Amino acid sequence: MLDLTLWKNEQLRLLKADMDGMIKDFFRDFGTSIIDEVQGEMVMVDISEDEENVYVSAELPGGDPENLEVAVSPEVLILAERWEQSQESGGERIERSRRFSNRIKLPCRIDPDKVEAICENSKLEITLPKSRSSLFKKIPVRRSRK
Repeated sequence: MLDLTLWKNEQLRLLKADMDGMIKDFFRDFGTSIIDEVQGEMVMVDISEDEENVYVSAELPGGDPENLEVAVSPEVLILAERWEQSQESGGERIERSRRFSNRIKLPCRIDPDKVEAICENSKLEITLPKSRSSLFKKIPVRRSRK
């Protein structure tokens, strides 16, 4: 009969942390980072763009806009959620928390002063207007210098 090992949450968390570190170290040896800093759970995001904007959307089950933190620089978007709950049951104190922090490298420079974020029905939608300096400008080509 097979011996089954039951993994406790703490053991799984340690295994995940070890594997994340191993992957980061592997790519760091090549002078690049395939994974930006992620803390806690990783939130999957969809990124798309058109000529004027970059669009980021994320599903945040149970996400409360009051607990969300969105920060942006011209090249990086940071999404974070902080949520803690504690209750007492039968003389025991039970604490639950859910935290994540994702750092996303954007596909182009954006204008941080014009970013809009809306969270509705656990879906976060962020519109990031592209920086004018990142938009291509057509340059006319003349036949001669005269």
